[in-house]
Amino acid sequence: RGALNPQGFNFGANIGEDRFFVVHLNAPIEVCRERDEEGFYDRADSGEITDFPGVSSPYDVPESPALVIDTSEHSVSECVDQIVQMLEDNDVLS
Repeated sequence: RGALNPQGFNFGANIGEDRFFVVHLNAPIEVCRERDEEGFYDRADSGEITDFPGVSSPYDVPESPALVIDTSEHSVSECVDQIVQMLEDNDVLS
């Protein structure tokens, strides 16, 4: 835990390691492109958007997420259920 965002803010240290969980919602880039209703990937491909993670800049996968969910294999409801279960298992929700 103790994840850093690109600006270097340590959320875990500031919120509390016992209250901060990294949840990595993962999907293949092809699925992300299919879901892109705003055309961000096309704009990144054309160079209109620079430094777009996974296209024109690296995508940094979290090092030690508390939970990884492949959203291409689970419905939104199933993803929410997994997150709620993780929070219950860690005594954040009861």
